[in-house]
Formats: sequence, structure tokens, C-alpha cells
Amino acid sequence: MWDVHNTCLAVAIMSVLLSCAVIWSSLTAQDSPLTRQEKEVMRMLSEMNQTISGVDKGGQSKDVLQFVSSTLPWLAKLDALGNYFTGGNFLGANKYHQKYTHGVLSILTHFQDLGGIFADCLQDVGFDHRQAVSPEMTYENRFLWDRSRDGIYRHKHKFKLHYGTAAFFSCDALGVASDKKCGHVLLMQDPIRMAMAQYGSCHVELRDDPWCRLARSPGVSVEEWIIARGNPVFKSLVYNPILCLHSKASCEENLHTFLANLTSTNNTNLVSYIIGNLDSWFSMVGLHEHLADSLAMLHHVTRLPLHQCHQLSHLASSVPRQKPLASSRHSKLPSLPSLVENSQSDVSFLVELSVAENKLISSLPALELQQSANSESDRDRTLPDVDVVDFDVWEANHQKNTSTGASIIVDNYSDVDMLQNEDNFKDLNLNDTGISDDYEDYDNDEDESQEKLREVMEDHQLTSDTRRYLETNRQKENLYITLSRNQKVLNALSLDLNLYEAVKRLYSIQSRIFFNSIHH
Repeated sequence: MWDVHNTCLAVAIMSVLLSCAVIWSSLTAQDSPLTRQEKEVMRMLSEMNQTISGVDKGGQSKDVLQFVSSTLPWLAKLDALGNYFTGGNFLGANKYHQKYTHGVLSILTHFQDLGGIFADCLQDVGFDHRQAVSPEMTYENRFLWDRSRDGIYRHKHKFKLHYGTAAFFSCDALGVASDKKCGHVLLMQDPIRMAMAQYGSCHVELRDDPWCRLARSPGVSVEEWIIARGNPVFKSLVYNPILCLHSKASCEENLHTFLANLTSTNNTNLVSYIIGNLDSWFSMVGLHEHLADSLAMLHHVTRLPLHQCHQLSHLASSVPRQKPLASSRHSKLPSLPSLVENSQSDVSFLVELSVAENKLISSLPALELQQSANSESDRDRTLPDVDVVDFDVWEANHQKNTSTGASIIVDNYSDVDMLQNEDNFKDLNLNDTGISDDYEDYDNDEDESQEKLREVMEDHQLTSDTRRYLETNRQKENLYITLSRNQKVLNALSLDLNLYEAVKRLYSIQSRIFFNSIHH
């Protein structure tokens, strides 16, 4: 009897084990799409760990760590929400991580915000999503934000969104609970292009910060100004209000003086330290040169739909590859396959026309700037010298004379907006081009479309203002090339240029994870 009982028990156990083995083998034999995606993401993360910086993140020298801890101790204590994509959160995208959407967010805007468009869009988005937006974090505003408890600053704990060049860890002064880390986003532009744009805007907007006052000083060229100012992005990442307490000089001047007293070796080590921590300090990074894609990723991480802002669409310098998601900041994340369209949508007629205009720049005859003042209406828009400031002065006058509040891009591409509107084709008398008849069946063939667009541009004559914009833009490109080959400029911006290269590498990893892996 005992033997029969033991035999039955053994058979039962063997059956259970056999069933488990069959189930396990069937599960492991299948390589689901999500599993393949996880493998691809992990491969990219492994590559990122090897290439994202020129230093071993975990093996920075003790001298560097000791220097940071003793000289800039706040950097060693920074604790933020790390990179959403490289930190592995993307693998659990279907289980949405609320910590990236419910906490305080600071956006470092290290690019030229033409006309304050980005700031306006952020204010609108914050209002729509009931997220209070702080004043722009300039160094002076940031100092008041960190130290003051009067007026609006009594309620600073209620502000959820911060932006500006000095916004890094602005949430640190809020007394946020340690279990609710702050999120940070770094949006960065080519340092030389940003310097050119800011030098020019100082002559138009007449801002009173110390560097704008220097830019407006007689005889100070853009080259001299760049060399004197140094590395604004690097400065913003090492800022602390303690540097501004014991001096009557402006906060930014104090920060500049503090860093000027460090040796070049100290600065180089600091940059290496910052680069090694980019993916742990920032929830994501973005590039102004790829603004559309950057805003798509920003929306995915933070649920802030800045990519849907109409004004910003004129500044987007890359074709967005993500289908806009109509959901709120606190909504549940949609399923992974729905995040991006299966195939890139047809490039819009507006983008194609912009490409055609850019190609036509090289074929336009050289315009003598003095000749452009022949008409009375154009005299106050004459460009006497080829310099970046003249472009911005001309831009401001152009906006004033045309009575428009739109940006230069909207101003000078008003014809493009008309072309984009199908109802305006007849008014423009473009039927001879053949595009109006074929508009519904436009197949986006590159060679054919370029030829048609060239016909449109030739048939619909460029206005004098648009021609001069294109010519001036070409002059800006020539100035950029000159500055990018100037060794003094490169030396002055070396820290920011190193940061920019690291941000580009991290952005590339983010982009590949976000846009490519989800197609598998």
C-alpha cells in the first residue's frame, strides 16, 4: 500500500515537472517583439556607456572628485531624475512613470529664443495643463528666486515649470521632498550660432545684462565679444547662489570672476565631470538644430505638448517623425507601437518649398547692399556691413515697417503660407505651374517636386524683402564659417563646444532608442 502511494505521488510530481518544463520551453522559444526591442535597447545602452563621454563615469580620478567636492560641493550632491531613455525607463513605457510628469521640471534653454516664442508656448502649455510657470530664470531672477521670500516668491513652491539659461536645479530652493527628485531638460544650440544670435539681439532688444552692455560698446566685434564672454552653458551648470552673496556686482559677473580664477586644468576636469553626469542630471537632452524631434521626445518624457505649438512649428529645423499625441501631462502613456507612425509621413509642401528656397540661395545673383537702398521704403533697412548685428537690426526694422508681430521666419515666408493654403492657389495665379491641378495626387517624388517648386519660385517672383533675407542669411553663414575657423574663438568656447559634442552624442542615443527601436 505504501509503495502504491509513493508511486502515485512520484508520478504526480513528475507530471507537474514535465508540464512546467513544456510551458517554460514554449515561453522561451518565442522571441516576442517586446523582447527583441529590449535586446535592441540594451545594446544601445551598452554602446552609450562606452561612447557617451571620453571618461570612465565610474572611474574619474580621485583628484577630480576631490576638487569638485571641495570647490563646488553642490555639484557632488546633485540628485535628479536621470535620463528617461538611457536609464532603462523606456523599456517599461507601457507602465508610465509618473515621476517624470508629476514633479517639478526645469528646462535649460541654451538657444536663441527668437521673439520669446518658446517662452510664450511654454506659458500657454502650462496654463492649459494647470502647471504654474516661473519667471524666466536669468541669473538675476534666479538669485532672487533662491534667496527671496517676499512677494511672488512666497508662493514659489507652487511653480512646477521653470525655464531659462539659469534654470539648472532651480527646484532645489523649493524644499522639495527628497523622494521627489527634480527633472531637468537641456535644450542646446551650436555655441557659435547661439553667440552670433545673442550678440545681434543685444543690439535690438537693448537688454541691460552685462554682456549685452558690452556687445553695444563702440567697436566691440562679435569675435571680441565671444572671447570675452566665454562659455555660458558651462557657467550655468556650475552656478550656485552662494557665489553671488558678497559682492555688489551682478550675479553673472560674480560667476564669471569665480570661474576665471580656476586653472585651465580645473575647468577641463570640471567639463569631464559634467559630461560624465549628463545622463544622470538630465531627464533628456535636445538640440535646437533638431527642434521638432527634440520636442517630440520632450512630450514623451514630460507630457508637455510643446511640439503642438503653432509658433514653434516655424522654428522646427527637422521634420518631426512622431505622430502628435493628443493627451494631457498626467494621462496614461499609450501603447508602445502607437507612439510613432509606421512610416514617415509625406513631407509637407511647406518644408519642400523651404528646401527649394535654400537651394536657390546659391543661384541668386550677388546683391550689392548699397543698391538695396534705392527705394525710399528700403532706406532704413540698408545693411552697411556684413555682420550678424545688422541682420537683427534689419529684422527688427522689417517687423516694424510691415506692422507684424510675427517672427522673421513667418514674416519672410508669408508667401509660403499662402502657397500652403490650397484655396489661395488661384489668387496667386499659379495654375500654369501644373501644381494646382496635381495637388491632390502630389506623390512627393524628390526630383519631380524640386523641379516643380523651382518653377513656383521662378513664377512667383521673390519679393525684395525675401531676397534680401536670403542674401543676409547667406552672409550669416559665411560669418559662421569664419568664426568656426577662428582659433581664438574656438579656444574661448572650448568648454561649451565639448559639452555640445557630448550632448549631440547623448541625443543621438536617445533618438535611436525612441525612433528606431519601437519599429521592431
